[in-house]
Amino acid sequence: MAFHAKYKGTCRSCGEEIEVGQYIKSNRGRGYRHVNCPSDSNSIPSSRMSRADAEYAAGKVEVDRWRSNVAMFGEEYAAAEELAWDMKMGWD
Repeated sequence: MAFHAKYKGTCRSCGEEIEVGQYIKSNRGRGYRHVNCPSDSNSIPSSRMSRADAEYAAGKVEVDRWRSNVAMFGEEYAAAEELAWDMKMGWD
């Protein structure tokens, strides 16, 4: 079952930080993980989440990806990667 994180923490799957308010789920007694964990390429929002919650979670993953790209490669790379993604999705 997915729920909002009440506290900051660390995802047991990817090691990234879990922010207050992110959707997380229990990792079977071994901590918590993101519902849409970046380390899980087949991640699908929980069927119990409403459409608005799933859209929020997907947006949060995009923001996390942007921040990660800026931290690792710089803002110029992150902007180019974002543009490439938008063009691939037909959002240009």
